[in-house]
Amino acid sequence: SGMGCMLYRIAYSATLASVVLSIVVAGVPARKLAQSDTPSPPKSDDSKPWWMYVVIPVISAVVGWFTNVLALQMTFYPLEFTPSFLAFTQIPEQPIGWLVLFGWQGIIPSKAPKMAEIVTRLMTTKLIDVQEVFGRLDPKLLAQDLKAGMETSMEKVIDEVMMQEAKGTWQAAPSHVKKEVVNLALSRSADFTAGLIKEMQVNIYEVLDMIGMNRRLAKERKEKIVQIFQEVGAEEFTFIEHSGFYFGFLFGLLQTLIYAFYDAVWVLPAAGFIVGFATNYLALLLIFKPVQPKRLCGLYTLHGAFLKRQQHVSAHFAQLLGDLFVNAEHMWFEILNGKKKEEFRAMFRKYAFKFADQEMGVAKILLKAVIGDEAINRVMKCGVEALLNEFGNIIPFGYKYTDKALDIKNTLEYQLKKLPPADFEGVLHPAFEEDEFKLIVVGGALGACAGLLQEFVLFGDLLW
Repeated sequence: SGMGCMLYRIAYSATLASVVLSIVVAGVPARKLAQSDTPSPPKSDDSKPWWMYVVIPVISAVVGWFTNVLALQMTFYPLEFTPSFLAFTQIPEQPIGWLVLFGWQGIIPSKAPKMAEIVTRLMTTKLIDVQEVFGRLDPKLLAQDLKAGMETSMEKVIDEVMMQEAKGTWQAAPSHVKKEVVNLALSRSADFTAGLIKEMQVNIYEVLDMIGMNRRLAKERKEKIVQIFQEVGAEEFTFIEHSGFYFGFLFGLLQTLIYAFYDAVWVLPAAGFIVGFATNYLALLLIFKPVQPKRLCGLYTLHGAFLKRQQHVSAHFAQLLGDLFVNAEHMWFEILNGKKKEEFRAMFRKYAFKFADQEMGVAKILLKAVIGDEAINRVMKCGVEALLNEFGNIIPFGYKYTDKALDIKNTLEYQLKKLPPADFEGVLHPAFEEDEFKLIVVGGALGACAGLLQEFVLFGDLLW
């Protein structure tokens, strides 16, 4: 989003500014640094205006809030590496490039395929049995839904085969003869399709790569992965933003007390780093920890904020996952065009030849005597390939029934609600787990930058 990109640019500029200001601090005259290294005596009431100490915890609260908001935005945005002209420096599946400070891609977009793989592994190992789910399809009902697609495609398939193998005869044939041939083929199409579906159900793991499907979809649709994490964790992200303010204020009170008695030039920047670092750390910690509910002094139950909402989150997550990723359209596309498409095509050919042999029966023996084995095999091969190539136009007629029969959304919701908290944590935590430290350090760097600005703007001690 535009806001995400804008906040990224602010973070980028602020981080660079903190580096520059750190260099400036390093250049402060030795006398000043030496003076600042010596503990200051207690200040008189007029040594500094009272309001300066009042604003320190307020600024600390704002810094805590801002660094947490920024950490979230840097988790989700930008969707692509920014600036784009430095995209060649990006480390694969990392938000940064080898130039480190020069460029950023949101953590989730940069790791979208990997996160999709983590969620898919959770889904296929702890939530659903893919073969059992596909076993819910009734081959006859699906074949009935595909009949309309077959009617549209069969005429095209037969015409293509006959024009290739018996062009003159086919062109000379009366239209009612052609129609009869098509109707004969259609009369057996439902049995053919039902048998094919049964074959696929038995061999589903050989023809459908769920992990590959979701990795591809996540890479192509990074914004959808971002949408899932944002919507599922909406309350937790609001908690992160608000907690940054509260924790920042509390740390600011301590910061004020220290600064009142010891105002060395590095105190505010150091305290700013601690505030930014600690608020990000605590906010992320309290979302997922403790995994199991724990009573505190018998008065309050501590439980990870995300884990407390397991029942509600499960329904929303299942709905989003089903709508955006695990649905009939995407699964059929993966079967027909994905990593295991050749396995599906081989299964289709093998089944189709077997079906044709059974259907032809005694007629095949008579045809052999008339036109020979080679011609029969050539016609069968041509017909199978034509139907296989047309199958992608037939299968969409079965999407609605497939989604209804598989019932992925309700199955996922039911199983997610039953997950132990330790496993449920894996639904959202992968969004942060690998790069938590980066976000925390960025928060610390921005807090240090804010501390330097406080020292310079409020107290005027930085440069003179």
